[in-house]
Formats: sequence, structure tokens, C-alpha cells
Amino acid sequence: MYKLLYNPSVSIKVIQPIMTVDQLLSIANGALHSSSLSEYQQDALANLVRLNWMIEDLQHNIIQKPLLLSSELTVVTGDTRLMAASFHPKIITVPALLTVKNNISMPEWITVINADHLGKLLNIDLKNIILNNQDWTKQQLTWIEFAYPHTSNHMHNEKQRLDMVYRYLEKQPHDFQFTREWLQTPVDWSKWDNLRGH
Repeated sequence: MYKLLYNPSVSIKVIQPIMTVDQLLSIANGALHSSSLSEYQQDALANLVRLNWMIEDLQHNIIQKPLLLSSELTVVTGDTRLMAASFHPKIITVPALLTVKNNISMPEWITVINADHLGKLLNIDLKNIILNNQDWTKQQLTWIEFAYPHTSNHMHNEKQRLDMVYRYLEKQPHDFQFTREWLQTPVDWSKWDNLRGH
């Protein structure tokens, strides 16, 4: 049996990422000169669009959605948020959920009683918590999403992001490379989005 725990303020230093910024950049740059892209490379390119957007967004907004962590404090979902936070030295903590076995004791974490309790902790309507029929008391959670109304424009559509980055790359010089500096330079992605009539 398992339980779900919540902590509104977890130190970024103790969280283990699935992938680092440098690993993501390396995969994406490898994709630039590949004739056929693997799903992994496509995911990396699409993720760079969201990361570029998120780094800029964190200049004005806080990370509201908690990261989902495993018992080893490794990211299950929320790696992009963690990467984006790493570009902002003032962000030293993030909200997080922890999916662990029942016998694990974490006194500084709040035990989430049920979905209604989670909604109250996160100030989100129950209908906007998406669990894909996973029961966190019977298994470790592998995915959770929070559809806050104000985050509906936060570039969740992966295919749309991939299309945008492909159009963007068509206009870049042949020797273009993704860098940390590029990630910190805001791109107006709406210019590259044909779903918005551009």
C-alpha cells in the first residue's frame, strides 16, 4: 500500500532530476543534424520550447503546480519546471508531491487524505486534478496533472510545440545550436504557431 504526501516548500537542492538542462540541450542539438528523429529527440525539441517559455514566465509568476517525486526524491513529473527554476537563483524551493510506501515516515510532509484534500491543499477544483484512474493508495503514482484555468495557455500540446520548433529552426542559420543563453532569450512562439492563424 502507498500514500501521497505534500510539501509546499521542498529545497531544489535535494531533488534529483530525470534529465539535466545540459543533457536536454545535448539531445536537442544532436537532433539538429539527424535525418530521422527518434521520439526521444522529438520530445527534447518540444520540451525546449516549453522550457524557453517557462524560464521567461518565472520572471513574473511562481511555480504553482507541484512536482511529483518518488521516494528517492527523484522527479516523476515536473522536470521542465525544475529545469526552469534552475535559471532563477531566487527560486530555492518548489511545491512537491511524494508517492511512497505506507511505512515510510516523512514528518515534514502532509499526508494527503483524498483527492478533495489535495484540491484544498493546492487551491484547485477537484475536476481539474487529472490522475488517469491511478489510485495513489494502491500503487506509486506515475503521472498527475493539474489543469488550473490560468495555465491553459502554458504550451501543453506537445505536437504543437514540435511544429513550432520545426518552423523556427527552418529560419535559423545552418550552424545554429541550442544553448543556455538561447534558453534565456525569450522567443515569441506565437509567430511560429500555425494553430493560431500565423
